[in-house]
Amino acid sequence: MESIATEATKSSPGKTSNNTSVDSLSNTEVNSGLKTSLTQGVDKAVSSLGIANGFFGNPEVKIPLPDSLK
Repeated sequence: MESIATEATKSSPGKTSNNTSVDSLSNTEVNSGLKTSLTQGVDKAVSSLGIANGFFGNPEVKIPLPDSLK
């Protein structure tokens, strides 16, 4: 995840990585970009957490059962 954030901050504010102004993007382009980003994020999460001990073995994402329910 850090590398994604690092890559995102390399661009100038208000600019995309290919120096196109964000203001010049159409709604269709923005929707497409968001859909692609979400799809890639879900794919990465499923591939890293959907393995043996991928969720339960990762304290950063595991949500423990509250003591009152044990």
